Amino acid sequence: MLATSVAITFLGLKFGGVYLANSHNLTIGEMLWVAGIVGIIAMVTEALSVKGSDNLSVPLCVAFILHFMISRFDSHLMVENIQMTSGILLGIFIVIASYYLRFLDAGGAAVTFLLAVVVFGIGGWKFGIPILTFFILSSLLSKLGKEQKKKLQRTFQKSGTRDAGQVIANGGIAGVLVLLWNYQRHDVLFYLYLGALAAVTADTWGTEIGFFAKKLPRLILNFKPVPQGTSGGITLLGTSAGFLGAIIIGISGWLVNPDFKGWNYLVVISLAGLLASFADSFFGATIQAQFQCPECRKITEKTSHCNSVRTEHVSGWGWVNNDIVNIICAFFGVLFVALGVYFLS
Repeated sequence: MLATSVAITFLGLKFGGVYLANSHNLTIGEMLWVAGIVGIIAMVTEALSVKGSDNLSVPLCVAFILHFMISRFDSHLMVENIQMTSGILLGIFIVIASYYLRFLDAGGAAVTFLLAVVVFGIGGWKFGIPILTFFILSSLLSKLGKEQKKKLQRTFQKSGTRDAGQVIANGGIAGVLVLLWNYQRHDVLFYLYLGALAAVTADTWGTEIGFFAKKLPRLILNFKPVPQGTSGGITLLGTSAGFLGAIIIGISGWLVNPDFKGWNYLVVISLAGLLASFADSFFGATIQAQFQCPECRKITEKTSHCNSVRTEHVSGWGWVNNDIVNIICAFFGVLFVALGVYFLS
């Protein structure tokens, strides 16, 4: 796929009559540069395809990256092509290191690469630092108390090693906002982006650190004690840790954006992350699918348990898993920031 995509792209640029608006004629080196980038994107997108989705995803991704690069070959915008290439190289480094450290599985590494291309390639360090802050710190926290957390792996649907679904759930909305920023570079999109990251950070930190709470979590619906690992359970320690995570995301955005509007926007982003984590707990307790193992009678998020015995659906909507709830969490982070920015402006 890589070789074929590079060859077709190069031949298309060389003999296909590509004329740039700025009358810049691509050199052979520039054609090879673009073809190499297109080949990498096509290869990764193809690797992630399921049930023929590559018939749509590959052309869309290739069309985007082609348009992005060939429209920027002049003295003013060339730096953005360099930035895109740097984002690809950084993405390759991140996924190799993360896969080696077991932060990501193969699918998670592939999606993270594409997310890095979007975030770093389009947004640069301004958008890259906050998501890198979330990814590195949250991945390290997932390894904290690894042996103690093993007992919850029979309850949680996902493990500490993130798969493709988890990466999309935590970073997908943020990636879409960066894509929108590419076409409409409005400051509010940056704050919405931070809101999405603050939300998933608060949720992740609340789970990873709340595990160490001395008291049982309380269900967000009625504040009654529930077993550790119950969807919708919250603790004071986890809530405090989640709020701290949201604050750190806000600070990371403040530090890399010289046009950040001040402490009041930091407060909005931090509170949005905290409130979105509460929304995550609420939807986790209400619509997220819960199953019961017929062997041990334990309530779990998994569809199989106890030597792969199929579990029985007991509550929630069958198609709503933890990834769906995390997407909802990120959406509410964006929504709460949007409301905050509206009242501040």
